[in-house]
Amino acid sequence: MAENNQQEIDLLFFVQKLNNAFKRGVVLLYNGLLFAKRNWIILLVLILAGVGYGYYAESNAKPSKKAQVLVRINFGAVHDVYSIVANANNEIASGTFADTGDSEMDKELNRVGAMELTPIINIKEILDKYDSNDRRLEGIVKNLDFEFEEEGEFAALSETFRSEYKYHYLDVSFSHSATTETLEKLIEHINQTPILQETRENGIKSMQEGITSTKETIEQINGVLESYNASEKSSGPQAQLYVVDKNFNISEIFKNKVSLQKQLEDMQRDMVYAKEVVVNVNKPSLYIEEGILSKKMLVYPILLVFIFFGLALMRSAYFS
Repeated sequence: MAENNQQEIDLLFFVQKLNNAFKRGVVLLYNGLLFAKRNWIILLVLILAGVGYGYYAESNAKPSKKAQVLVRINFGAVHDVYSIVANANNEIASGTFADTGDSEMDKELNRVGAMELTPIINIKEILDKYDSNDRRLEGIVKNLDFEFEEEGEFAALSETFRSEYKYHYLDVSFSHSATTETLEKLIEHINQTPILQETRENGIKSMQEGITSTKETIEQINGVLESYNASEKSSGPQAQLYVVDKNFNISEIFKNKVSLQKQLEDMQRDMVYAKEVVVNVNKPSLYIEEGILSKKMLVYPILLVFIFFGLALMRSAYFS
């Protein structure tokens, strides 16, 4: 019984404290409104001064720019490109990045800040490169520790199969004077790296040879199929016995032809993007990342009014 009475007393005490705090808040608000009414001219001047200075500050601000570029990395040069970007960041930090000897190129590269490459995870892209019975894939996945990041991606998966992905995001920060030409010059500069130039030449040559070889194989298969059709139309039993003796499987021939045609289409599609090692796919625009503090025409008036009220409150507390 005594415990219940104590709980009731505590509850009443809490309600009373809450009520008193509410009353003090109402009184403080009322006094603040009266104070604002008495000093409305000063407040108006502060607001106008804040807006004016905010407008001036925004007009003369030189905020940095950013861009997120969707790039395709060809010829299996993913590790090389990542190394080049990492080295470029070190050169930017040391001030030696824009030192190519080309004045126009150096002018644009001087506007480049930090860069970061991140792969776009595509499980299907990985699986397409491995046979279903390939023990290498099974071994890699079995020994893979998945780490769940805030954005919902697997960090370990991203790093382990990084070289298997064709598409990546290149996040770049620029100075305020950068334009889309700056971004184009940056991609051009990356592609001009000697190791990527050599990779490009060898890659294009290999792809062209692969396309030519695949076309020739398809033509040979077409020749075999034409011969088979001709033998089917003939009535001689010797032709039929020849086909059986040679274990000729027309179904497998058709499957191989379809598979080769698919490979040819893929190679021809890849050739479209194979002009360079690093290809800008989405052609993005540069943007300014704005926060609440960047809206100076709003921030400065509020700041001046708060300072005025704060000084008035301190003065009132000092003389009371």
